[in-house]
Amino acid sequence: MVKNKFSFILFTTAVLIACNSRPQQQLDLKQVRTFVEAQNVKWFDAVRQYDVPSLLSLYTEDATLMPPNFPMLRGKRQIKAYYDRMTIRKIKISKGVMNILELSGKDSTVYEIGQYIMDIERPAMQPVSDTGKYNTIWKLQSDGTWKIYADCWNSNKPLKLIPQNN
Repeated sequence: MVKNKFSFILFTTAVLIACNSRPQQQLDLKQVRTFVEAQNVKWFDAVRQYDVPSLLSLYTEDATLMPPNFPMLRGKRQIKAYYDRMTIRKIKISKGVMNILELSGKDSTVYEIGQYIMDIERPAMQPVSDTGKYNTIWKLQSDGTWKIYADCWNSNKPLKLIPQNN
């Protein structure tokens, strides 16, 4: 009798666990890649137009930005200040392309590794072309969209020490 009760409890527990556990939905990386590619185009368009609100809409509230030769920035307030500074200094990316080399992840986190090419214009200076690499971590939001959680990039060119105008 005790053996039957134990078996019944064990069976009931297994059924309840099986009913309550949902299978993890497989991440469709092809679909995520299409979305990320579109967001990368939006990023360049927003930078080109000095559209800081559109730039910020691409980031999570707790995002981290790690631009080259600059301190790490955490949260939208600090990220906004960085992009506002670009706008004030009239630093413009006139052309830009990101090439995704690798996109991988699971559940609600995806990382992107890639290369970029961009043309940068600054007042009273010759335009420059730059090539480099980047790493972006994307987090799935409750509305089903992906936003940038961490963003880091740097140039392939050697650092030239140039006095900065504040």
